[in-house]
Amino acid sequence: MSTLRHDNGLAPTAPEPIAFRMDRIVLIGIGVWVLALVATLTIPALRDGETTLFETSAIVRYLDEAFGAGPLLLPGSPLARAHCEQWVSAVNAYLYDTMVRRYVLPYLFPQGPDGQPDRGVIDGALRDMPAQLAALDRAYGSSDWLAGGALSMADLFVAPILAGVERMPEGPSLLAATPNLRRAQATLRRRDSFMQTEGTTP
Repeated sequence: MSTLRHDNGLAPTAPEPIAFRMDRIVLIGIGVWVLALVATLTIPALRDGETTLFETSAIVRYLDEAFGAGPLLLPGSPLARAHCEQWVSAVNAYLYDTMVRRYVLPYLFPQGPDGQPDRGVIDGALRDMPAQLAALDRAYGSSDWLAGGALSMADLFVAPILAGVERMPEGPSLLAATPNLRRAQATLRRRDSFMQTEGTTP
């Protein structure tokens, strides 16, 4: 688990680097400031001076507007912002649950019989994922971006989930049916910011 403090370093989360220091923590010996900030132990959390925040969407929006020197991650037009927000909401409401909580995590942290992955949970997710991936594939269409014709929060919320799905046993075959999605993800993965963070774990 990790937290982010505005200090010294380069944050690859936005088009322009933001100075930061990332603290990796475990629940045993967790920092007092994190406990005081997040009663539910929600991670990630951010501290910037006296400002403290938790939840990814809130953190990204704050960093984007407070420190962004380049194009913002929220599109400029009302319709494009709405498209961005609908996919961020979709990730938070059900895509994360299906693809991460019920698919990726059961493989990474098996809790089934004899310490094996729980096939009941995984198979349930596998039934839901094709329709969700197809919806994303239609949304990307001929564009490499979900909203506003440029990189946005929506793309950054989707990308790490799909990177995780792709690493799981059924992932490549699931994504084989989504050419628009695969093309768009290939474009995003060529960005320095993705390559600097891809594959890192707490």
